[in-house]
Amino acid sequence: MTSPKDTKGQDQATLDFLQSTFSRYYERAPLAMPDRFGRREWGFMFFGRGSMLRHVALKSKDEVRSMLRNEAPAHSYHSTAYYEKPAAPTMKEKGWLGADLIFDLDADHIEGSERMSYEEMLAVVKREIIRLAEEFLLGDLGFDSDHIHLVFSGGRGYHIHVTDPRVLELTSHERREIVDYITGVGLDLEMETVSPATAKEGNPHRGIFRLEVVGSTGRGRFARPLKMRRLPPNDAPGWEGRMARATMGMLDELEAMGEKLAVDRMSQLLKGPGRKGLGTSNAHKLYSDLFDTPPSGESGADKMRKTGVVDVFSREELARWFVEMIKETAGVKLERKASAKDEEGEKPAAARVTEVKATGETDEPVTSDIKRLIRLPTSLHGKTGFCVVPLTLDAVKDFDPLKDAVVLPSDPVKVNVVRAIEMKLKGEHFKLVPGLADLPRYAAIFAMGRGAAIVATR
Repeated sequence: MTSPKDTKGQDQATLDFLQSTFSRYYERAPLAMPDRFGRREWGFMFFGRGSMLRHVALKSKDEVRSMLRNEAPAHSYHSTAYYEKPAAPTMKEKGWLGADLIFDLDADHIEGSERMSYEEMLAVVKREIIRLAEEFLLGDLGFDSDHIHLVFSGGRGYHIHVTDPRVLELTSHERREIVDYITGVGLDLEMETVSPATAKEGNPHRGIFRLEVVGSTGRGRFARPLKMRRLPPNDAPGWEGRMARATMGMLDELEAMGEKLAVDRMSQLLKGPGRKGLGTSNAHKLYSDLFDTPPSGESGADKMRKTGVVDVFSREELARWFVEMIKETAGVKLERKASAKDEEGEKPAAARVTEVKATGETDEPVTSDIKRLIRLPTSLHGKTGFCVVPLTLDAVKDFDPLKDAVVLPSDPVKVNVVRAIEMKLKGEHFKLVPGLADLPRYAAIFAMGRGAAIVATR
């Protein structure tokens, strides 16, 4: 089961160095074994090799350690599902028994991440994973904290494993409904509406923004009620309170930015595949409706804060853009990137591992995939050398991946830097330019994993 010597652009000395370092780590590293690991499929990717070895069954912790130590894979995964025959070559033959519920947040697809440093991306995605756990999983969905396990992916994101027995046999469709709730897909943001059926029962359907009568127009038989949309209370349960709090937070954030930065943020926020976004012109108009002070002396934002009335915009189109923008920030982004299909017509496990995308697209999200693989906690990430760290919800709040996930030794290694790279590891800032350099082993591995350095041979 030896990985081939296909270097794929990395020289053999560098591949040997990476494998040797990983192998030594696995000799003594504590291994966090997933529940019922003998019922799970295992998968591995190797340095210098593009394909994945999968459909592997490992029956004991010693077998797992032996595999990791002897083969030194760049990436190690186990299935989220349990199978009768995990080593069977096809999903049908495996005999699916159930699966954990997995949430996977990656900084790649957080709005504005292309303008962030690696450190900033990690901070934003950590904030989102905490919000997902506290607001949605523990709060709205009512899972017990004992069944929620957080993991730093070793790269640019975090995973949550939900092991509550009630989720094990959920279908893909049922898991998708959970994702839709968390991301706000199908959320009724409109005013109160009454269908013929519910009207007869005296049970009107209520949207997030409530339509209330605040006065009247005309007189006599021409009198008509004047209705306006109003925010629910901040402490309302579920999405009602979440949207109210997000609205107030967005108003404060945009106002503090000033017009130039606020317009840039608003014009970018709703962009994405299949969406043109708000655009600069509409963003300027929306900002003006919110923060310009009219002769009456009360801006739209002040009126919204004071009364909760949402109808402060000069055009209905702007009101709808604003509401969609709030929903975008109130939900959590959990969608998967499109990728090629494997020979069974499924997305390959290698492409299913750490991919998250913005809300509102049609690709099946990773959470609803009942056959996917996920990184093994306590394993190493081949592109960073970081540990895939299991965490409690309390521990993640103080967790610094650029320090706490750096577990490789600091002995000096001479490398040839082939591409300029900056990195901050264990409190030290490295700014590398092409040429020879002496680095701590953990920094050398990080640079090699990113393709920015190779082992110096002279």
